[in-house]
Amino acid sequence: DPSFSPTPLPTMYPTLSLSSFRDELRNKGHSVFEPGSPNGCQTGLYKIKVEILTDKFGGDTAWSLIEDSSGDVIYSVQEKTYDRYSLETVEMCVSFGSHTFQISDDYGDGVC
Repeated sequence: DPSFSPTPLPTMYPTLSLSSFRDELRNKGHSVFEPGSPNGCQTGLYKIKVEILTDKFGGDTAWSLIEDSSGDVIYSVQEKTYDRYSLETVEMCVSFGSHTFQISDDYGDGVC
């Protein structure tokens, strides 16, 4: 049972509008936040949550969320912010569109 009906031929552009995608999600029982809904965001913004689980060198972890259309850094966390073995949660409101999540390890050996 595919989530959405396939298009008959490959297309150059998405064939599923945002509103029909929201309707499909609702029909499947998923919660969908609408801009301006009681999600704590201003009208036109959507709430997202980023969870980071650090390793024993949590202070080496840094990350940022970048809005692709403008290149603006929406949120960032620098090295030496997190403790070892901690679960960090950040909620924020973002505009609809593409975003890039970048995470780095200051020491360069990755997450252990």
